[in-house]
Amino acid sequence: MRALALVWVVISSVGCGDDAGGRPIDVEGPRGRAPWPGPWPVRVLTDGPAPTLYFAVDAGGFSVLPLGATGGGLFEGSLPAQPEGARLRYYVQVDGRSEPPEGAAAPFAADVVAPGVDASDAGVSGPCALSFRHPVAKQVLDARDDGAPQAGLQLTVVVRSNLPEGTPARLEVEGVGYAGTAGGGVVAFEGVTMPPGEVALQADAVAPGGEPCAATITVTVR
Repeated sequence: MRALALVWVVISSVGCGDDAGGRPIDVEGPRGRAPWPGPWPVRVLTDGPAPTLYFAVDAGGFSVLPLGATGGGLFEGSLPAQPEGARLRYYVQVDGRSEPPEGAAAPFAADVVAPGVDASDAGVSGPCALSFRHPVAKQVLDARDDGAPQAGLQLTVVVRSNLPEGTPARLEVEGVGYAGTAGGGVVAFEGVTMPPGEVALQADAVAPGGEPCAATITVTVR
């Protein structure tokens, strides 16, 4: 599993005047809110030439960030880590076209936000411990937290962990399970679908040696 929360935006060929303009560009990256800390991955899928990623912070000018080809028309890079309160702005160009279409005039944007502190953080000790970092207990989630265009609310759930690198973990949300892997002191679960109303989240894992641990919170989705 990859670590951060993400959104796919698809350009259709409607309104494009030539064959090149009809090629789809899919861009996956932070949008709306970017839970601290970074960096934040960006992925671009295109059947055209290699894309160029432009990135800016707050009102600063745009600069080019490298994207690496991973095969099958997929290119990947990262927006560099920024402090809480920073505003990330970025867009992609492929063969003279931009996504979003307005490019630098109306790029994708995400605010770096503090994920909050759950009261259970004090228990992150011992051979196996978990606590929710984003979202946190009793948090109210809305469209600003949405990380994908599909129906419902999708986001990346981040859980603090003292588990060794590579230890598997599991998240259950209203009967649906998601898999994650410990790394850098956290476990991230991508593409978690949050139904409306009061929602229970439970993360669990087993430390090497067999000791289990779990954390549970309830949030509200509007």
